[in-house]
Amino acid sequence: MIRKLKPLIWYDATSCAGVYSERSDSYIKDAIWFCSTLVAEYVIRERNGKYYVNYGGRTENEYNTVEEAKEWAEFTHYKDKMSVYLL
Repeated sequence: MIRKLKPLIWYDATSCAGVYSERSDSYIKDAIWFCSTLVAEYVIRERNGKYYVNYGGRTENEYNTVEEAKEWAEFTHYKDKMSVYLL
């Protein structure tokens, strides 16, 4: 039986002063969207009209929309990292 991944739960961080990161035990002040999973915390930031996904000290390529950034995190990175646990 192959199990399916549950969708990631994203938190809109635009209306708060920051989101708390358990991994780094600190607040992230410039996040616009945030998601914490077993494999990574995904932070989406905006710079100059482009969106970036930060995870595990890395930054993924720029995206034109928040939806594209979320899609990469969920359906590329997260899916790849969690696929070993689904069988």
